[in-house]
Amino acid sequence: TCALPISATQSSSSNNDSIVNTNDSPYPSQTPSGETVYDLPTLERNGILEVEIRGRYNGYETDFDFDNGGGVFFGSSMGISIDNPTDDYITFSLSSGRLLVPEDNSVQTMVLLRSFSYTIDPHDVIFLLPNAMCTEMHDYVAIYEEIFHFGNMATGYLMDVIEELEKRESWSYMGQCAVWAVTDYATKDELVALGISDYGLGIAKDILNDAGAPVPPSWKSDD
Repeated sequence: TCALPISATQSSSSNNDSIVNTNDSPYPSQTPSGETVYDLPTLERNGILEVEIRGRYNGYETDFDFDNGGGVFFGSSMGISIDNPTDDYITFSLSSGRLLVPEDNSVQTMVLLRSFSYTIDPHDVIFLLPNAMCTEMHDYVAIYEEIFHFGNMATGYLMDVIEELEKRESWSYMGQCAVWAVTDYATKDELVALGISDYGLGIAKDILNDAGAPVPPSWKSDD
């Protein structure tokens, strides 16, 4: 499972929760000017907001951008439910590079692709559809039944690639392949088997080069 861009467009779901779709440009502008912004994982850890993170894949979605039949590589692949039980308006943020770690270690750890902030009303529940890419290509996809938790921030080449993708606003399977290059040392043959073209591999190389991350040796065979 993996990801795309960000904006806050709202609609009502069947249970009247607000849906915050993070899949369109530009950045969301739901934060009042001058408002203090708090880190969402910290708010959850301190018991101020209640958070539940799940995968979204069940094999029948139509809003993912690439699905080879065996799993989702990018799209709105995660869902985050946030409950504000307090009497206060709370403005929170999520940062690109934040890892989402599954309770089942046979499922892929995900990484958020783009930073954003949002203000949740008192006693309100919202449902985020954030962007996240896979960091473990050989593990299982993030299915709906799987519970995730906020992990650490990405570091090293992975963070460099995420920052490059955010700068480019590049939300594609080329970006996913660049992520797998640094997390899984993905070979050209593995990526071709998953459907990437020579053109796509070339774009992924450009992403890695601009991020200052190494290109796997097997990608260079035809240079």
